[in-house]
Amino acid sequence: MLSPNMVLQYESGIAQQESEDNEDKQKNANNAFKLIRVISVLGKRTFYVDMVSTGSMPKVIKTEELERAIANQLVVKAKDPYLTFIHENDIPDKHKDIRDRNWEIVNFIWTNKKSELLSSNSIRGKCIRSVSLELSVPEITVRKLLKRFWQRGMSKNCMLPDFDHCGMKGTLKPVGSAKRGRPRNPDSNGNDVEGINITEGIRGFIAISINEEYRKNRKSLKEAYEYMKQRYFSDITFLNGEPIIRIWDDGRIPRYETFLYWFHKEEEDIEKDIIFREGKNQFNLLNRQLLSNSTLETFGPGSKYQIDATIADVYLVSSKNRSKIIGRPVVYVAIDVYSRLVTGIYVGLEGPSWLGATMLINNIVESKVEYCNKFGIKIKHEDWPCEYLPHVILADRGEFEGKCAENLIDNLGIRIENTPPYRGDLKGIVERYFRTLNEKVRHLSPGAILKEFKRRDGSPDYRLDAKLDLHEFTALIINCVLKHNKTIIQKYPKESGLIADGIPKIPVELWQWGIQNRLGGFVYREPDIVRLNLLPRIKASVTRQGIKIKTQYYSSEVCIREKWFINPVHKTIEVVHDPRDINYIYIPIKKGEDFIKCHLLEKSFAYKDLYFEEVVFHQELEAEQERGQTNKQNQIVADFNTDVQKVIDDAIEKTERQLINQSNRSRIAGIRTNRAEEKEWIREQESFELGKKELKNGQLVQISKPKTLESNPDLEALKRRRANNGGR
Repeated sequence: MLSPNMVLQYESGIAQQESEDNEDKQKNANNAFKLIRVISVLGKRTFYVDMVSTGSMPKVIKTEELERAIANQLVVKAKDPYLTFIHENDIPDKHKDIRDRNWEIVNFIWTNKKSELLSSNSIRGKCIRSVSLELSVPEITVRKLLKRFWQRGMSKNCMLPDFDHCGMKGTLKPVGSAKRGRPRNPDSNGNDVEGINITEGIRGFIAISINEEYRKNRKSLKEAYEYMKQRYFSDITFLNGEPIIRIWDDGRIPRYETFLYWFHKEEEDIEKDIIFREGKNQFNLLNRQLLSNSTLETFGPGSKYQIDATIADVYLVSSKNRSKIIGRPVVYVAIDVYSRLVTGIYVGLEGPSWLGATMLINNIVESKVEYCNKFGIKIKHEDWPCEYLPHVILADRGEFEGKCAENLIDNLGIRIENTPPYRGDLKGIVERYFRTLNEKVRHLSPGAILKEFKRRDGSPDYRLDAKLDLHEFTALIINCVLKHNKTIIQKYPKESGLIADGIPKIPVELWQWGIQNRLGGFVYREPDIVRLNLLPRIKASVTRQGIKIKTQYYSSEVCIREKWFINPVHKTIEVVHDPRDINYIYIPIKKGEDFIKCHLLEKSFAYKDLYFEEVVFHQELEAEQERGQTNKQNQIVADFNTDVQKVIDDAIEKTERQLINQSNRSRIAGIRTNRAEEKEWIREQESFELGKKELKNGQLVQISKPKTLESNPDLEALKRRRANNGGR
């Protein structure tokens, strides 16, 4: 349906009835398409103006014919090129005055003389002349204002002047001989300084100086300007054979204000400048556009967890000896992106490392009721309703890269997404929670880090205020988590379903609503199977002494029953172990669906109840101690060899002296007799002397030796027979 102010685009072949403007007809013939504006619809006739021609006056066409052309798509509706919205406060007062004066003229003639303006050219001309005389306005001005009124939309603001189009704004003007711009102030001597025009070559010098000094070398714009003057607006002279740079006169150099003008006009690129000067990581972290949010990337609870670790701003004491300070704990947190519910925590001294991440994932899948009960905190399941793995884990590159994390991907069906380096902003939810958590901890915990400690004014050391042990600090963190899960999230982007159901922006409420109304991404696995896939694996040897890992030996009833240690067939197997507990290892069986639990054998109890790292430490310490004894051991061996060789050399010398004039035959023939004589001599040397000196009445007396036995013929005969038989 046709209506006033409608803009149409039509082909010039359409018949124009009752048009007496032959010049416009010729122009239309030379153009394939035209834009027209409907200014009035009077029954069977429709009046319009050409929006392109500057001298266009109203023309008429049959309404039926124009509607038929629209139906056949020979004429189509077009966008109004003059349709704009200008706020009244943005219009300068001078422009308003001009608009209001012009509007009084146009509004008067269009309201009172409309039928005459839409008549023939002669009637329209008489009408315009009469209005010109009545309002004391030149006839040409009235015609000009009417054309502007019809072509630009017949509104009051179409009477605004086009001053903003003056001066070819944004277009570079050709450089002539005359100096452009504001004249410079006279120099210190009162002489006029003309200055120079900025040519294309000088703009090139400005661009090079900005790229080289401001961006690459991270200098200031002032330093870049000085670099440009020294490099491009100077001469090199020699004084006493030394080159000296002479900067040109001020009138031949662009001013610093001009340098800044062209920088902002052509060279300034905010993103490019920050990346060049601060680096891309810094730009992405602090300066990039934030047009989305993390919640839009999820489709319900369990879709994605953000995981991170931080070192808490508080010092703890040992649970065994509270007088000892053990340093700051590591806090791991997992947060569901959709609901902002904290789904798991771990507080300990591990990490940040894969082992710490393992403990966090273990907490994600375990019952939070049982977990809190360990710390004396009684809760209901609905207070912390999370015991499932997510579909996606978003984490840092450190803990979740490598073979350990592959088990999560391949066996548990979890996708790992790692953020690029220095892009903690991509885990904004968990990062923000850490900042909030640390602030709470600093205000609640004795031994918290205080900024003023770094002052050298004798302030007390806050580390000495440490009072909490690891168990108590974990209880504090649990209470912080329970509070968070029931606290309104101020900047949470609610969706329409949450608004319709009146769900508050509380993590527990969002979690429960999301489970009932959104597609969750949970992955359920038995906790023991999850732990089996999380713990690190290590090679072990099957020997007759047991399953050997370094110097420790393990066994189990299953291994003994199946006779693993009798002539072992499998020399090497892969076992799972907890580095914090060396007492047990686990052998995966049935393709990872079950495991054999092996215990430490008694012969390895020297390392019982130790961490795996402690065992390695003790073994390395022992090896180091042995290496420390190397020189001493080498000296012992050298002394041994020297002493032995001396004994041998003395024996050779003594024997050689007594071998003079003795044949080899005689030496061999007398072996038996020699043995008997040597034995008799040895017996005399080794016989015990029973007599000894002792005190009697306080005086030393000599106990007499027993009398020598008389010679016995039978005994002498026995000795001779044994000698003849080789001493037997």
